[in-house]
Amino acid sequence: MNDKATRRHAYQAPFTCYGSARVRVQRPRPLVPRWLAAMLAAIIIAMAIIGEMDYRDHEREHAHYCEMVQAGHWPDYRGHVGTCP
Repeated sequence: MNDKATRRHAYQAPFTCYGSARVRVQRPRPLVPRWLAAMLAAIIIAMAIIGEMDYRDHEREHAHYCEMVQAGHWPDYRGHVGTCP
């Protein structure tokens, strides 16, 4: 037999022989396509980053509010004086 005929490539599904007919064995399809799984992972990571940025922005805004109230520039209209550091 020829060397090329017996060699299989990684990207081809294996063949099986039943008598004289060659039948291609099909691999089962994945439940979720790779591109969809990658897209979902990217969306989840982006939401986590945005959530972290929103939380830090809220902390900075609260610290600025407390600073302005303690300096006497703003009245305590939110009632957060007890939570200021």
